[in-house]
Amino acid sequence: MRQAKGLCVLVLMVTAVIGYLETAPAHAADPSNMPAGASGEPPPTPAPNTPTQGQMSPEHMHKMREACGPDVKKFCHDVKPGGGRIIQCLEQHKAEVSQTCNQLLSKK
Repeated sequence: MRQAKGLCVLVLMVTAVIGYLETAPAHAADPSNMPAGASGEPPPTPAPNTPTQGQMSPEHMHKMREACGPDVKKFCHDVKPGGGRIIQCLEQHKAEVSQTCNQLLSKK
């Protein structure tokens, strides 16, 4: 009786595996069913870290932080960083910011 139960469980497991293997090619053929990176292909190469329209180079950003830091504290202290909001704030106060900061704003 015990052996018969074990045999039934084994048969059920083998049947389940065979059923899965029969349907696996259908899943594998559709890349939308695969988790990211599971296709075996390497992930796409990211674009080089070069500034695009609306972005500054890291060097220019560093110069802006040094030159415009006091102006940011004075005019934009309540502005949440990110999304270009600090730059927008500085541009709104362009007539009031330091000359160095103003020059860098015009070169962004």
